[in-house]
Amino acid sequence: MPTTPSPTPLPQGRGGAAPRHKDGPLAGNGRKARGLAWAAVALGPGLTALVTMSVLVVTNGQPAALVLAALMGVTALILNIISTYTTERGYLMWRLPRHGITVTAVRTRPGGTSGTYRFTDHSGASHLRHRQAYAREIEISYDPDDPDTNVGVHPVPVRVLVALSSLLLWGATTGLIWLMIHIGRTI
Repeated sequence: MPTTPSPTPLPQGRGGAAPRHKDGPLAGNGRKARGLAWAAVALGPGLTALVTMSVLVVTNGQPAALVLAALMGVTALILNIISTYTTERGYLMWRLPRHGITVTAVRTRPGGTSGTYRFTDHSGASHLRHRQAYAREIEISYDPDDPDTNVGVHPVPVRVLVALSSLLLWGATTGLIWLMIHIGRTI
C-alpha cells in the first residue's frame, strides 16, 4: 500500500529528528478531561465536608460554630482544588513524555530570566509555553490531540517530588475533612 507524504511539515524533535510519539493519542487527558468529573474531584469532598459539618453543628444546637465550619470549609475547598490541580499536572508530567510527542521549544526572547518558549506541533501550528527555565531551548511534551495540553520534560527526581507533594496535599485535605466531620459530631 503506497504512503502519501504529509501535507504539513512535522516539528523538529531532538537534533533535527522527527519528534517522538509513543502509543498513540492521549484521549481523555488535560482540558478534555476537565468537566464534571474534574469539578467533582476538586470540589466534592470539601463541599461535602462543609455541608456535613454545618448540618451537624446546627442539629447539635451550636449555630454559632457555623463560622468555624465556614473557615474550615473554605480551607478544605482550597486545599482540595490545589490537590486536584497538582495531581493532574503530576500525572501529565509522567504521561506526556512517555506517550505524547516531545519536541524542542525555543526561547522567544533572550535574557537571563525565565520566559516563554515557542514550539511547533505536528500540524505545523505554533504554541507558547511559559516555564521557569533559563536555557535557550527546552523539551516540551504535548498531547497530539490537544497541543495546548503540554508540559516541560523534567528529570525523574522532579516528577517524584511533584508526586510526593500531591500525596502530601491529599493527606492534608483528607485530615482536614476528617477533623471537620469529627468537630461537627462532637460540638
